[in-house]
Amino acid sequence: MNEKTSGDAREMLDLIDGQQRRVAPVPAGTVFGALIVGSIVASGVIGSRIGRGLRGQSQFSGAVYGISWTLCSVAFALLGIGLVSQGMSGDLAGVFFPSAYALMCGTLYLAGAALYHDRLQLALGIALLAIGGVAPFLGLGPNLLLMAIGGGVVYGTGAIVTARSVRR
Repeated sequence: MNEKTSGDAREMLDLIDGQQRRVAPVPAGTVFGALIVGSIVASGVIGSRIGRGLRGQSQFSGAVYGISWTLCSVAFALLGIGLVSQGMSGDLAGVFFPSAYALMCGTLYLAGAALYHDRLQLALGIALLAIGGVAPFLGLGPNLLLMAIGGGVVYGTGAIVTARSVRR
């Protein structure tokens, strides 16, 4: 191996290392963490207001259902963080977290469907359980693609149906 090739390889390795450090900045993790915390707080606030105007059993059921979103989100986050701390690889975490949250949301939507007799939540729950259950078998890249497309379609459809029903 000549010195020119060896120098070029070393320079390329230095370039790759530098690029990796630039692509994984701390602010991105901070922003992501802030968004997660914000979504948990929003879920708690929305959940606590879900039963306003209701009394008795309905108020209690609505409050428990609403706060369940926050409690389950925190519990699933702790489970994943615990698995990572016990050696779960980054690639496996990339499969676990999206699927775990799809399964969590699907389950809570099914509970909401039963509680409020809401067929939209039933459909959303079933769809999310199917996506979250199948996606891990695809591997990291296809898993994330299915989550992005499938989740986008499910939530987008839910948003459209909800918006149309509110206008009536």
